[in-house]
Amino acid sequence: VLGVSVPQKNSGVMKTTGWEFSAKWNDNVKELNYGIAFILSDYQSEIVSYFGNPQKLISSLYEGRKMGEIWGYVTESLFQTYEEIAAAPTQKRINGGVWRPGDVRYADLNGDKEITPGLGTVADPGDKKIIGNETPRYQFGLNTTLSWRNFDFSMFWQGVGKRDFWTESRWYWGYIYGADASGTTWTYYNSWTPDRTDAFFPAFKSASYNKQVQTRYLLNAAYARLKDITLGYTLPEYLTKKIKVDNLRIYAAGYNLATI
Repeated sequence: VLGVSVPQKNSGVMKTTGWEFSAKWNDNVKELNYGIAFILSDYQSEIVSYFGNPQKLISSLYEGRKMGEIWGYVTESLFQTYEEIAAAPTQKRINGGVWRPGDVRYADLNGDKEITPGLGTVADPGDKKIIGNETPRYQFGLNTTLSWRNFDFSMFWQGVGKRDFWTESRWYWGYIYGADASGTTWTYYNSWTPDRTDAFFPAFKSASYNKQVQTRYLLNAAYARLKDITLGYTLPEYLTKKIKVDNLRIYAAGYNLATI
């Protein structure tokens, strides 16, 4: 007799579809040789069947779910007055305490005058919906090469065309609950105060209810990065022969020099 947990098993099917495009061009103009190579690809994965979540809880895998989906609330605004809070749909299901000016106002998507997560299922997500996807889409690369006489040059760009990202990092949020209580001055000076009512972040305080997954603070993680740039010079053969060397190239290279 051996008392161990039940082993995991393959209880579902996932289907991934995608495509890839690449193009290259090499040519020369007199002594100048050049080349350009471009690649672009995309994919998405979807759960075709899954037996471990018959209720279709949105917090887990479920049939029909696209991998990377982000469920969250739609942010309507930041509360400015107590009168506005009193007139808005109640948010007591998110925070049973007192809501104050500077707190986040969530949108009432189902029109029941109450902001709730519902049953947390696909059929009843309350006021949540799919607000993004963290799968890196439209990944691309661009490589260029140039050579003229003994000089050579190359440059490589790489990036992602579309990706959503949700973070709970204190470097983004500033003051949060728990051990990571300290934050950044950047967040602090971009947080709501009675004198700074057009601020991007809610009031600077430990309040997890303001940091629910939502549209206002969903990050755009698309980027393009200069991964590699190299400039080289190959010494003429008549010079290298004098030191009994077949080939000698001097070059300078930089990596991750710029990110957009």
